[in-house]
Amino acid sequence: MNSRLMSIIRKEFIQIFRDPRTLVLIILMPIMQLFLLGYAATTDIKNISLAVWDQSQSPQSRALLDAFRAANYFSIDYPVYSAKEYTDLIEAGKIRAALIIPPDYETRLLKGKA
Repeated sequence: MNSRLMSIIRKEFIQIFRDPRTLVLIILMPIMQLFLLGYAATTDIKNISLAVWDQSQSPQSRALLDAFRAANYFSIDYPVYSAKEYTDLIEAGKIRAALIIPPDYETRLLKGKA
């Protein structure tokens, strides 16, 4: 760097440390912005439109769906009964995801492989 730029940088640092209010602003303002914007800007997903194909129709599958409803991340909007139905809904833009519960969900769950 040339000496002129270094002189300007040195002068500015001297000025910052000479005035305590400026020093407080330089340190405090980014910390405040970090906290405020950290709580204001969130990346949580909420109310994703979901189609459900429950092939099991068991109490365990209904409990799974109740857990999805309670979480408020997903909104179960469409019950579907075939792959074509949920594919059409995705292509139409009505849903963002589909949950497919297989017919043997209850037995898989009991085996620990659901």
